[in-house]
Amino acid sequence: RMSDIQAVFLLSVIMGLTVALLPLVSTVGTLVLFAIFSVATGLSYPIQKQVMNEAIPDPEYRATILSLESLIDRAVTAGVAATIEHLTGAIDSFLIGAGVLSVVLMLIVKAVLSRARR
Repeated sequence: RMSDIQAVFLLSVIMGLTVALLPLVSTVGTLVLFAIFSVATGLSYPIQKQVMNEAIPDPEYRATILSLESLIDRAVTAGVAATIEHLTGAIDSFLIGAGVLSVVLMLIVKAVLSRARR
């Protein structure tokens, strides 16, 4: 019912919201949010890879670009994990800020892409 890009966008928003809500819930709520995050990630990544495969028609560069995207994704994840580990009393506000910032950035990207298509 929706395009691949719309599906990835919606799933990315869901992932951002689950991260933003982590400091506000109990232990059981954290487990539920991580489960939702895992499902959204599992659904999003295959669609995202397909969109990228279609966007990069030249097979000569496709593997390199997809490998770089994967490396950058893991580097950012490791950076966020390291940052959270080193924060002591500000973890809650950091997670809320990171989640809200992720959602806002995704909305901005969606608006720019929608405008670019027109």
